[in-house]
Amino acid sequence: MTALGLPDAYYVRLRQEYQARRDLLWGYVEKAGFVAWKPRGAYYILTDVAHFLKGYGVEDDTAFAMWLIKNVGVATVPGSSFYAHPELGKTKIRFCFPKTDDMLRDAGERLLKLRP
Repeated sequence: MTALGLPDAYYVRLRQEYQARRDLLWGYVEKAGFVAWKPRGAYYILTDVAHFLKGYGVEDDTAFAMWLIKNVGVATVPGSSFYAHPELGKTKIRFCFPKTDDMLRDAGERLLKLRP
């Protein structure tokens, strides 16, 4: 039992679900050609998209996030929104994965259209 009175099995199950969803989206992100950092506890995957910006003629992270919505049907969060100096995140976007497996698979399949 934990300090909150929840059985240890509860936390084991949460961790397994977290890892399964993270790994599901992670696989698609990698296959689609994103440069990414695998999270160890965060519920998002941060990626660098500089090569996509150049390849698709998109100006920055915010424009690429909009481009992904319009052309791929996947919503992301521009990296610049997480920096005190937004220019530090202008080539980054992040994917959030607390979604259903079906939603993650659908988004992943859409992202595969970007493969270099």
